[in-house]
Amino acid sequence: IIVDGDATIGGTINITFPLGTPSNSTFAILTATGVKTDNSPTINWPAGYSGSGVFVGNEYQVSFSVLPVELVFFHAEKKDNNSVNMNWQTASEQNNRGFEIQRSNDGVDWKSIGFVDGAGTTLEEQYYSFNDRPNSSGITYYRLKQMDFDGQFEFSQVRSVELKNGKNEFKIYPNPATSY
Repeated sequence: IIVDGDATIGGTINITFPLGTPSNSTFAILTATGVKTDNSPTINWPAGYSGSGVFVGNEYQVSFSVLPVELVFFHAEKKDNNSVNMNWQTASEQNNRGFEIQRSNDGVDWKSIGFVDGAGTTLEEQYYSFNDRPNSSGITYYRLKQMDFDGQFEFSQVRSVELKNGKNEFKIYPNPATSY
């Protein structure tokens, strides 16, 4: 569909619903807003959608798709001095196998520390959590690797937590000392 200004679409559009027919007889397929700056449109996609656009001659052609998993938030919080609680929420999921939880001590090298099953395909909000007890003090980094059943995956934003678990002890000797 090529739109120059406001548009109303008429006619017949055949749509297949992976989760069954909606209960309402009228529904929005997609509503997005756009802004033109420096002769280049910027489209504000609604939650759960992703898209891109390109000029072809004088026309700006847009394509969009439904995101496989719409992550609302991902938090990692220190529970006590040696444990971290992670919580995240999705607004919708499509083909979601689950979430691999990854940890890093430097933000570069990542290690898988667990897996939480996803809800498959759903339009309902889902809440997830995972607890970790790393064996080190200092800043620890966490991220989610969201994995689809078809092998596709996407990483969340990275979260960091500073821990002081007492494992990095130091010793003073000789004890007792007399000079320094």
